[in-house]
Amino acid sequence: MGKTRIVAGIELGSSKVSTIIAQVQVDEVSLEINVNVVGVSSVESRGVKKGQIVDIEDAVEATISSVEAAERMAGYNLDSAFVALGGGHVESQNSHGVVAVSDPSGEITPDDVERVVEAASAISLPSSRELIHVLPKEYVVDGETGSKTRLV
Repeated sequence: MGKTRIVAGIELGSSKVSTIIAQVQVDEVSLEINVNVVGVSSVESRGVKKGQIVDIEDAVEATISSVEAAERMAGYNLDSAFVALGGGHVESQNSHGVVAVSDPSGEITPDDVERVVEAASAISLPSSRELIHVLPKEYVVDGETGSKTRLV
C-alpha cells in the first residue's frame, strides 16, 4: 500500500453532529483503496434548526465536542475536514465566465484558468447569501466543448 492519509467528515444536523475520522491508503499500482475508520462521534446538536444555524455559539460548542471525541478515539488532531450542512437555504447555481488567454500563441496557464473561474464566480447575490464554493464543470476553448482540466 502507498501513503496513508487521514481524512475526516463532520455533519451538522438538526438533531446531531457527527464526526468520522479515517485512514485512507491507495495502492499506486493496483489503485486499490483501503479505508480504516479510526474515530467516530455523535453528539446532540445545538444551535441548528431545520439545517440552519440559529445560534452560532451553541453550534460551535456541539461541533467541537463531536470533533474532540472522535480525535480522542482516533489518536489524531484534525487540521481539516469535509463538512456537510444541508437545508433548504443551501442551493447551487450554474454560471459561466469568459476570458481571453493571456498568451494567445502559447498554452493555457493555471492563471488563465483561475481568471475564468473568478469571472464565473462574479455573480449577483442578495446580501443574505454568500458564495462558499465553486466547482468548474467544463471549459470551452475556441468553441470546442468537452475540455476538462484537473489542477493539482
